[in-house]
Amino acid sequence: MVQVEYDDSRETQIDRKSFILSGVKFLVMYLLFIIPLTCIFVFLSIIPETVLWLDEISLCFLEVTYLSMSVISLIVWGVMNADDERRPLRHCKTVLPMVIIGVAIWLISWKNSGGLLGSEGTRSWFWYDDYKKGADSWFLYSIYHMWVMPFIDYLKMSKFVSGKAVFAIGLVASFVPGVSYLGGVWLCGHYATTARKKVISILMMIPSLLLIGFVISTVFPRDHIFTIATYPRIDGSTVAMPFGENLARELMGMNAWQAQKQSRYNKTHQAYLNLINQKVDLIFVVDPSEAEMKLATEKGVRLQLIPIGKDAFVFLVHRESLIDNLTITQIQDIYSGKINNWQQVGGPNGPIVPYQRDENSGSQTFMERKVMKEKKKSQVDMEKIPPFMSGLIDVIADRRNAQKAIGYSFYYYANDMRRSEEIKFLSIEGVECNKENIKNDVYPFSAVIYAVIRADEPIDSPAAKLVNWLSTEKGKKTIEKSGFIPIEKNEMISIQ
Repeated sequence: MVQVEYDDSRETQIDRKSFILSGVKFLVMYLLFIIPLTCIFVFLSIIPETVLWLDEISLCFLEVTYLSMSVISLIVWGVMNADDERRPLRHCKTVLPMVIIGVAIWLISWKNSGGLLGSEGTRSWFWYDDYKKGADSWFLYSIYHMWVMPFIDYLKMSKFVSGKAVFAIGLVASFVPGVSYLGGVWLCGHYATTARKKVISILMMIPSLLLIGFVISTVFPRDHIFTIATYPRIDGSTVAMPFGENLARELMGMNAWQAQKQSRYNKTHQAYLNLINQKVDLIFVVDPSEAEMKLATEKGVRLQLIPIGKDAFVFLVHRESLIDNLTITQIQDIYSGKINNWQQVGGPNGPIVPYQRDENSGSQTFMERKVMKEKKKSQVDMEKIPPFMSGLIDVIADRRNAQKAIGYSFYYYANDMRRSEEIKFLSIEGVECNKENIKNDVYPFSAVIYAVIRADEPIDSPAAKLVNWLSTEKGKKTIEKSGFIPIEKNEMISIQ
């Protein structure tokens, strides 16, 4: 008898080749799977904003339906490809390249973005972001994980979860296609053909039931105080944009995407100009500047300021700065040019670079009227006046400015809307800036957010109705939800 030797190495090479080919095949199929979902993503991105008038519940049904369809499709794919259920390890190896690439893209995106999600409440997480660095860094992720993008976009816009939770969901999404596929393989190995079909049928019923729920939610009548036709024309400061979005959702039943589109404010100065020139009916801003009050007088317009919420004015330094506290006098002397070295306020020997905002911006007006008061600010180079509030925070967060830069902003904007782990808030006169100290008027620089209308606004006008609604319990809850501290007594202030 002739004994045939078994070539172990050859089988190993065949297995390795088979593993590589199956992994590549799965990766290609996954990328092809993304193409139709890209079309659905575009559909879901456009329809709620331009065609359908969906409220938050209807949009939630639509997004969850889409997500369930995507996951179930991956499970069915696993069932169809599970030709050898007795070798589950081979299928694990098949999905491994896709998972590794997905996780690697997430890690690279996270590192390159510096942890930037993009501006809170800005649609979308990756493409229409105010933070270009974050948008560019996450673009590849948004392509590779297109199947989950509508759901992530929805979570971020609706603010149901925190920014860190959205990051975590983004990482989990890297594993979901592979796990869903393996779930389909598992069904093949543990159920007979008939039972397997029943399980798949039950799974397919989930998106069907959700779709029925979506249809019912769109026809279910809901009463709202305003429609888009009766809603007043509103403008405001940057810090008031989330407040405007919450108003649109509460008073018109808009979903998060529509509300964001409705609440594109033009910043404080332009908002005052628009109100004075009768281009809008209502604005949410801080105190007007001297130039804005002068313009109102020249135009014969009397403004009525109704305080609705409290914020605070904060001073920012890099987190590595050795300075934690300044007195009001020290801040005045820094911005008037009397103090120009950190050693003069108990810090290391090094120059102070005080950053400011542009004239007539809300933060600059507050700085001049409430902080500097009678003291005149020193002249600064234009490069030390970032054009946007976000630009000032970016400058302070830059590590190259760690031991020299100081700037200012409003608490809600710097703490919630444009939060950066690279900056810290200075205590003033030993008092830390937090919501408790703002509420109790302990922090020295509390700022008031006003609803401003023209004095000749009819009492039954949409703008007047909205202002009155803000003094109700629901109105105060909306103010608080938007990051401000409601003011109990809304005493009107008139400016001639």
